[in-house]
Amino acid sequence: MALLITLNDLPETQSIQKQITYGDYVFNTLDKSDNSKVRNAFILPYNKKLENFLNDPNTLKYNDGNLAYFGQAYTDWRNAEDPKDYEKVYAFGIDFNYLLKNYNKPDYAIIDILCKRIEELIKPI
Repeated sequence: MALLITLNDLPETQSIQKQITYGDYVFNTLDKSDNSKVRNAFILPYNKKLENFLNDPNTLKYNDGNLAYFGQAYTDWRNAEDPKDYEKVYAFGIDFNYLLKNYNKPDYAIIDILCKRIEELIKPI
C-alpha cells in the first residue's frame, strides 16, 4: 500500500500566518543591524524512501536525500511594496530515520546546506 502525498500534509494557512507573525516579532526585537538576517522555514519530518518522494522531480534533495526542499508559502495580505525576507516561509523536509540516528549530534553540513538554499531562494531573479 503506497502512502500518497497530499496538500493536507503541508502546514495550514493559519500556521503560515503565525510563522510570519513570529518573524515580525523577531525582526522588531533584534538589534537593527541583524534585521536583514531574519528567515522563516518549516522543517517537516518526511520519509525519503517513500516512493512518492523518490519519484517526485519537484522535490529538490540534498545530503543524500536527508534534506528535501518542497516549496515556499507566502501571503498576499502583506505590504507588497516593501516585502521582508521572513515573509516567505520555506518548506523543507528532513528524513525522520536520519533524525532518529542523529538526534544528539548536530550535523553542521546539513545546517549549512539549509541556510545556503534559503539564501539562494531569497535572492531576486
